[in-house]
Amino acid sequence: MKPRTKVRGERHNRLGKSVAKKAGDGLMKNAVSDIVWISEEEFKDTWKKFKKAPSNKISFVDISNKVIMDNLKVSDIFAFDSDFKRLGLRIVPEI
Repeated sequence: MKPRTKVRGERHNRLGKSVAKKAGDGLMKNAVSDIVWISEEEFKDTWKKFKKAPSNKISFVDISNKVIMDNLKVSDIFAFDSDFKRLGLRIVPEI
């Protein structure tokens, strides 16, 4: 019997994919925020921190957000995911 590999993906379906798509389109169309793309150096830093992370509940994407935010000196994140608290970020709105 082949061993199973469990892959943990981002939980984008809490409100449904259609809501996520509308929100994403709105952000890109109205430019209410800047979109920051991850650099190669940030990717490598994220991978290093992901491998060392003590919890298997913190995703690569969550850690990449933290790395980018640290580089930009940003400490508040608009999110509904309490995992960011474990990374030392302040969640807005507070949950």
